[in-house]
Amino acid sequence: MRGIYKCDFCKSEISVPHHSGKILLGHAEIWIPSISSNLIYASPTLIYHYIDKHHYLPPANYMESLMSFDLNSK
Repeated sequence: MRGIYKCDFCKSEISVPHHSGKILLGHAEIWIPSISSNLIYASPTLIYHYIDKHHYLPPANYMESLMSFDLNSK
């Protein structure tokens, strides 16, 4: 993935707050290991914006895997 991608729906650049300022979304992926199989879900960082502003609802297993992921376990 190269460059910064805007939202396909509202055509704006999306940023989120960060301790060093703001981070632009749309240039990377989020990887979530599935809790029910050996799959890894890959989604663009813009998924945060799609869920928050455009009411996108990922599949149930994705959400279950996301909510059970422990950042401190690695």
